[in-house]
Amino acid sequence: MRLRRSPTPNLAPNLASTRASNPADSAAPAAPGAPPAGTILDAYVREAPTAQLAIDLFRGEWASLLPAEIDAHAGSIPLFIDPRVDWIVGQAGGVDGRQVLELGPLEAGHTYMLERAGAFVTAVEANTRAYMKCLIVKELVQLQRSRFLLGDYLPYMEATDRRFDLTMASGVLYHAPDPLRLLRAIARVSDRVGIWTHYYDPAITGPESAHARVFVEPPYTAGVAGVEVSLHPRHYLEALQLQGFCGGSAPSAAWMELEGIVDVLRGLGFTEVEIGETDLAHAHGPCVLLYAQR
Repeated sequence: MRLRRSPTPNLAPNLASTRASNPADSAAPAAPGAPPAGTILDAYVREAPTAQLAIDLFRGEWASLLPAEIDAHAGSIPLFIDPRVDWIVGQAGGVDGRQVLELGPLEAGHTYMLERAGAFVTAVEANTRAYMKCLIVKELVQLQRSRFLLGDYLPYMEATDRRFDLTMASGVLYHAPDPLRLLRAIARVSDRVGIWTHYYDPAITGPESAHARVFVEPPYTAGVAGVEVSLHPRHYLEALQLQGFCGGSAPSAAWMELEGIVDVLRGLGFTEVEIGETDLAHAHGPCVLLYAQR
C-alpha cells in the first residue's frame, strides 16, 4: 500500500383587498385578446427559441457558469472548466473510451468535461430540479455519450451489476448521512474513484469555530471494512429553504475527518491513495481532492 501527496494543477400591502370583499370587484379588466391569467396558457413561450429561455426555466437557481457555446447567463461557478476534474482524469490515466459513473452531476458541468475527455458517462441525480437542469444542458451542448438517471445513486450502486472504470464523487461525500455506506458502495462498482469533499477538522470546524452552529450534535464512531472512524453530524438549517439548494436528501449529513477518509479507502482495498489540493480556508470548511485505486 502507498499514500502519496500530489500537487494539482419587498412586499407591499394589497390596499385593494381592504376596499372590496370580492377581489374580482377590484381586478383590472384584461386587455382585449390577452390570454386569461392563471391558466395553463401561462406555461407557453411566445418568443423565438433561445438557450436563455431554457436556462430561465430555473432562473436564479443556477450555480454554474455556462460554457461560451451555450450563449446564456446562469451562475458564476466555473464547473464546466474545473481543474479538479482534469486532475482526477489525469490520475486515472485518461478516460477516453471508458465507462464513468458520476454521482450527483448537479448541472452537468463535470459530465460535459468527462464526455469531452472521451468518456461514456452514467450520471445519477436525486434532486429533481438538478436533474431537469442536466437535461437542459445535455440538449444545449449536444452530449452524445452521457445518460442521466433520476434517482438515488446509493441504492443504485448497491444493486447494479455494472462495473465502471471510474467513479466520480465530487461534492457528494460531505452530503451523505452515512458516508461509510457510500464509500463501500463506490468500492463495489469501481476500482478507481475521484473524490472532492469537505471534511471535519477540529482546529477549523470545532466548537470554537465559525462553523460550530451547524455541528450541533456530538460526534459518534462508526466502522466499515474493519476501520473505525469518527463522524460529525452537520445540519443544513436555513439552507433547506433555498430554492437552489443542492445538498443531500436528508436534513443533515455526517462529515468525516481527512485521516478517516484515507483509512476507509485503504480498508476497502484502495491500495493507492493520492492527496491533491487541500483548502483549509474554504468558506464552508476544509476541503480536499483525492484519487484512489486498487
